[in-house]
Amino acid sequence: MAELGPFGPDDPALPPVALAVSGGGDSLCLAWLARHWRTNLRALVVDHGLRADSAQEARLTFDRLTHMGVPARVLTLTDLARGAGMAARARQARYRVLLDACRAEGCVNLLLGHQADDQAETAFMRRRAGSGPDGLAAMGWITIRGGVRLVRPLLGVSRLALRNTLREAGLAWVDDPSNEDRRAERVRVRHALAASPAHLSPPGLPDAQHKPPGVPDTHPVAPAAPVEGLAASPGGTALSARGQYWVLAMQAGTRRMARETARAQAFARQVALLPHGWARLGAVLPYPDLMQVLVRCVGGLDYPPPLSSVASLCAHPREATLAGARLVRWRDEWVLIREQADIAPPVAAHDRAMWDNRFRLVLPPAWNTPLLGETRPDPMSADPASRDPASSDLISHALPSSGRVASGRVSGSPAPAGPALSNGVSSGPNGVFCNSGGSDASCLSHGVGVCRESVDGLTVGAAGFGLPRALRAGWPAAFCATLPALRWRGKLVSIPALGWEQAGWEGASVLFCPSMAATGGGLYGCRESAPAHYVCPAY
Repeated sequence: MAELGPFGPDDPALPPVALAVSGGGDSLCLAWLARHWRTNLRALVVDHGLRADSAQEARLTFDRLTHMGVPARVLTLTDLARGAGMAARARQARYRVLLDACRAEGCVNLLLGHQADDQAETAFMRRRAGSGPDGLAAMGWITIRGGVRLVRPLLGVSRLALRNTLREAGLAWVDDPSNEDRRAERVRVRHALAASPAHLSPPGLPDAQHKPPGVPDTHPVAPAAPVEGLAASPGGTALSARGQYWVLAMQAGTRRMARETARAQAFARQVALLPHGWARLGAVLPYPDLMQVLVRCVGGLDYPPPLSSVASLCAHPREATLAGARLVRWRDEWVLIREQADIAPPVAAHDRAMWDNRFRLVLPPAWNTPLLGETRPDPMSADPASRDPASSDLISHALPSSGRVASGRVSGSPAPAGPALSNGVSSGPNGVFCNSGGSDASCLSHGVGVCRESVDGLTVGAAGFGLPRALRAGWPAAFCATLPALRWRGKLVSIPALGWEQAGWEGASVLFCPSMAATGGGLYGCRESAPAHYVCPAY
């Protein structure tokens, strides 16, 4: 675990290390092992509600964790509807509630129970889908999502070894029947790999002619250069098909780490990722792999778009839309902004509400009161100048000649009454600086509470078109239309990134928090210099 740290002291006065525990053999063994590592833990059990007995299984898992000495919480999903893409939606909903729970308790680390078989299956599926070199690295030992470190300490341990550990400890686990539903691609791959002979995948990356039997050939597989050492471990032991795909993922991960280092250096030299949710790219477009990451961040994606599509755009630069992002030429440089047509609809506004999978709302504690919606000034009240951001009187008040934002309000405007938070943005076409960072840790450091009550009638959504030039601080209308804005009962009351807010609505801010870090932050692959650090599990 030391190599996956740093982890804080095992002190009950500090936030715990969180664990995602479904109750299955993998995650329950993770909890058992973690309990022998430290005591300051918090297990999070998600009841997805997709099966009639899911609540009972969640309670049973809670009881088993309690008996094990691991403090636990049950998180219940109540808004997951059945229908197309349910598996993907359920996965995203689980991550959402898990990350919300981590942030609420100040947990920096969330341990996940993915193991070596999962890694091999993921590498196979991504290989079949024609994933780029980053995708072949499969799951990372560490990835960053929503300001939380997702740590997978079991990627080098087989499913069988984990279950044998539980049997030796006299512990039972829950078997999810969906893990045997062959309508799911992963289940088909799991069974096919288990039945595949070791000679199925010869040295080098597997291709379409060497796919395991029983797995539909639904995706073309791009040719790839050979990778040495795929058919045997460092000790010369022949590997099964699963073992070979595990080694493939580890080798691809090692190379991914080298690329991410180079990518971060290129990022620092050429790109400015702004807290507005835009990326300034310079006069020449970045290399395709860096551009791919930027499209994911700006477009609000959990996974990057196909590298081939990005490479085509980089080879022939032009204004275009791709995967929820829009590439435009502005002045003498390229800028990547959100595609207006693909932007998320407004959502109810509460402290730490997430909008468009990119922006997190931070509300002052004073806003989280039941009568707030009734006590705040109505934007359609008596003063005509306060009714519309197009009013010249309002603009002159909200945007002094400096056009800069400081300490959560526009320079020169009156200080808001009560607690105020910095929105951490100084804006203008010639420079944008984020003072508080992009992670939820900054919300906690500012002392923001975790109130989930929505302010009556308040929503966060796109600012839209129609903002006057002076209010836009020199940015194009198409850029500003994508900014997050607060509306109360349909009336615009705040655009934090521009430093504009109605009287009585001061202090709200938004943090640009893409689901995945733009310059890595994860840990992939393993060291190949010593066999002790390069051991594929025996199947």
